Amino acid sequence: MSKSRIPDLDLVKGFGILLVVLGHMHINEEILNYYLHAFLMPLFFVVSGLLYRQGDIKKATVKRAKALLIPYVSFGAAYWLIYNGYLIVRHHDLSQMLPTGMSFLFFPTDGLAIESALWFLPVMFIAFVSYNLLDYKIKNKYALSVTVIILGLFGYVISGLTEYRLPWGINVAFVSLLFFHTGRLMKSHGFYDAVIRFRKRNVILFYLCLILLIALNTFLIFTNSMTNMRAGQWGIWPLAYFNAALASAIYLIIARLVVGVINTDSLFMRLIERISTNAMIFICINHPAIRLSRFVVNRVTRIFALRVIFIYILSVLILFALSELFCRTRLKVFIGRR
Repeated sequence: MSKSRIPDLDLVKGFGILLVVLGHMHINEEILNYYLHAFLMPLFFVVSGLLYRQGDIKKATVKRAKALLIPYVSFGAAYWLIYNGYLIVRHHDLSQMLPTGMSFLFFPTDGLAIESALWFLPVMFIAFVSYNLLDYKIKNKYALSVTVIILGLFGYVISGLTEYRLPWGINVAFVSLLFFHTGRLMKSHGFYDAVIRFRKRNVILFYLCLILLIALNTFLIFTNSMTNMRAGQWGIWPLAYFNAALASAIYLIIARLVVGVINTDSLFMRLIERISTNAMIFICINHPAIRLSRFVVNRVTRIFALRVIFIYILSVLILFALSELFCRTRLKVFIGRR
């Protein structure tokens, strides 16, 4: 593993991406997706907060625009053209051309053509730029926390109490600021150091507490109604925030424990690092990869359990191969890399 990488965060991000692919297969909406939607996307914002460093606003904005908006525009425009071409060739109702175009240009959290996961990219861009600007302008750390909470509450209210969506997913980005700031606070307050000290003092009590937290988190997730960050569905929003923050902390702890007992230069960790590094392709192409895998596997077996396993494995293999293709060739320009 590269010395510049942080193994436990790569592990969290890599497995998070693999869970995104699993969730988009829609195997079980009542249990699996119910659970994953409660924390999975907020987890990526928490990780971003852990990695955050204040930088020059202009340079940081340009860097994030290249990394997030270039792939959004590249893939979003391509999917919109492909979708419209399909409608024209198949003589379908062309009334969807304008709504999908408006979604691509202004409302990415709803109605994107072919790949709905692209919503994450402009929302992450807005969240990062907003947070970086707030961090630059507000020097008092308590005032920064209060401001983030107010913006987060505003995002929850807009999403939860009205049907109105702000352009470019701003309402979702405001909520994501809470998780971004949570990651930043975890880093600045020595979250990992506190966990390690606790584990060293009493190993049995540490693991007992971890098991109880997992059980509590799972119970509270299913106590709340279905949540969906993209759609602005939160149920009881204080509970939704608590569940996502707690689950993020739990999986970060588990990742640190796993990294402590395995070889970070092993093939497993190198593969996880590649998935984490090339997560952009997994986000931008996962639905087409799943559809292609489903098309192939459904012609091989009709046994549901085998279909699920084979479709998932084939989807991940396709996405991994495409990520290597895009990141190692001139195609990398489409994901904002030189």
